[in-house]
Amino acid sequence: MPILNWISPSTIKDDHMDRQSNICALHVNSQNPERGIGIMMSPMHSYKSGSLWLLDHSCQKSLNQKNCTVDRTWGLAFKEKVDQRDQRPLLYHGRFVQPGSADKNKTIWAKSEFFGECITKAAIQVPTKEMRVVEDMDPNALPVTFDDGHGKFGIGAARKFMQIGEDAAGKMLTGMITNVEFGDKGGVLWLDLNPDVGDFAQAFFNQRGKAHVPTFYYATCRDDVHQEWLEKSLVEYYSREFTEERFTLPGVKPKSRTPPDDLLETPPPKPELNVLTWMPDLPEKRGHPGGVQIPADKVKAWYQHPLYGEQFRTFYDLVSTSCITTMDSPGCQFKFLLELVLISKNKTLWNL
Repeated sequence: MPILNWISPSTIKDDHMDRQSNICALHVNSQNPERGIGIMMSPMHSYKSGSLWLLDHSCQKSLNQKNCTVDRTWGLAFKEKVDQRDQRPLLYHGRFVQPGSADKNKTIWAKSEFFGECITKAAIQVPTKEMRVVEDMDPNALPVTFDDGHGKFGIGAARKFMQIGEDAAGKMLTGMITNVEFGDKGGVLWLDLNPDVGDFAQAFFNQRGKAHVPTFYYATCRDDVHQEWLEKSLVEYYSREFTEERFTLPGVKPKSRTPPDDLLETPPPKPELNVLTWMPDLPEKRGHPGGVQIPADKVKAWYQHPLYGEQFRTFYDLVSTSCITTMDSPGCQFKFLLELVLISKNKTLWNL
C-alpha cells in the first residue's frame, strides 16, 4: 500500500514527485484490482496565495494519467489546536488511489474502518517544540534548525504542515486494516514514498504488534543524508524505548540497567582500625561500609571522663555527624581516611 505525503509539495523536487507517482501507480495497478490501493495526502500548504487548488489538481492529474482513480476522498481529524496561533487546520484531506479498472463495491477495503468512513479517529496535533527536521550527520555540517530563546524554532511552515506526527499516522495505518478480511496468506506492505522525519515509520513500529495480519514497512529516502539520519534517529529512539521497557521485541528482554556484581570493579580493601570499628556495608553496595563508629565500651569509658571528657565529646560529635574538618583540628584523626579517598581507584566518597 503506497503512501504519498504530498501535503507540502514545495519540499519535494519535481523529479522526485514524478518518481513517487510512478512507483505508486505501478504498485496499485500491478495487484488484483480488488486489492490495489494507495493513500495520497493532498496539498495543504503553499507559499503562493491562491495556488493550493492548482497543486491539488496537479497531484490528481499525475496519478490519473497513470491509470489510477482518485475519486474517493478522506479526512484526517485532529482533536484540538496545540497553539491558537498555529495556522495548521484540524482537518487534513486526501484521496485513496485505486486502479483505473477497480470497482469500489468489490474492493476488499470496502469494510475497512478508514476506507468505509473516509475519516480517521481524532489524533493529537504535534506541537512545534516537539517537531523534528532531517539533519546532516556529518560532524562538519552546520545545523539546519535553531532556537531563538523564545520558543521559536527554525522549522519552515511547509515542514510544519507535512509533519502530522506518529499518533495521526498510526490512526491512518490502524484504521486502514481494521475489519478487513485478508485470508490465510494475506498481509500488508506499507510503502512510504516520502517518509520525511519518519512519522509513519514510528507508527508502524508501535502498531505492528496490534495488527491481526503480517505487516511490513519500506521507505524510500530522497538521498543518502536523509537515509542516514532516518536510520540513526529510529535506532536511537527505539533503543531508548526498549531499554526503558516502553517498546517490546518478541522473544527479547532488555538487559538490567544495574550491572551484575561480577562485572563491577572490586572495592579496595578496608584498612584495619586500631580503635574505631567499621559500620555495616551500604545496601546494595557490597564492600562499601556506611562509615566508622566508636565502640560502645569506649563511649561509656570516656564520654563523662572528668579530665578528657570534653575532648572526647568533641571527637565523638565529629564522628557522629560524619564531618571531616581541617587537618589542624581534632579531625586530624581522619587524615588517613581522607588520603584513602584521594588514592582510591573509584574515587568513592565513603559516608564517614
